[in-house]
Amino acid sequence: MVDDNGVLRYGSPSTERVLGYAPGEFTGRSITSFLHPEDVFHAQQALQSAGEHPDRTEAVEIRVRAKGGDWRVLDATVRRLPRESRESGFVVNARDHTERRQ
Repeated sequence: MVDDNGVLRYGSPSTERVLGYAPGEFTGRSITSFLHPEDVFHAQQALQSAGEHPDRTEAVEIRVRAKGGDWRVLDATVRRLPRESRESGFVVNARDHTERRQ
C-alpha cells in the first residue's frame, strides 16, 4: 500500500522474498527511493491516473532496486483504495519478471 504522498505504508511478506527487504524496512519510505530513475515518471503517471480514475487499474513496468543493489523488473498494477475505506491511497500489486527480461 502506498499513501497519497507516495510513501509505502505496507509491504507484504513477499517483499522480503523478492527484494530482500523485511516489511518494516520497506515501509515509511517514498516509493521513488526504490525506483530506477528512468522509471519514476512512469510510476508517478500510474499513481496519478489511478487517482483520477478510481474505477480503473493502471499497469506499469518498473525497475526496483533490491536490497543487494541489483535491479528487479516488476509488472505492477495500481488501484485507488475505495473512497469509503478507512485509509486513502493506493494498492500496488507487483510480480517479478526479471528472469523473462534477461
